[in-house]
Amino acid sequence: MAERTRDAPEPAPLLTGKDLIALGIDPGPGMGKIISAVDDARLEGKITTREEAEAMVQRMKGAGRES
Repeated sequence: MAERTRDAPEPAPLLTGKDLIALGIDPGPGMGKIISAVDDARLEGKITTREEAEAMVQRMKGAGRES
């Protein structure tokens, strides 16, 4: 995971648990893993927008990685 400086404010998440449910992800512990993966991808510069985050979740869902 990319490092942030102490002075940098925490960025607002691209997606929340409610967003994941709306995307068809079942509530549960797997949601945290998805949110962490999205956050990591954002910090690494792989995604920058909510739309990219949603597409990433859909790919993960299609690959069976949502749990």
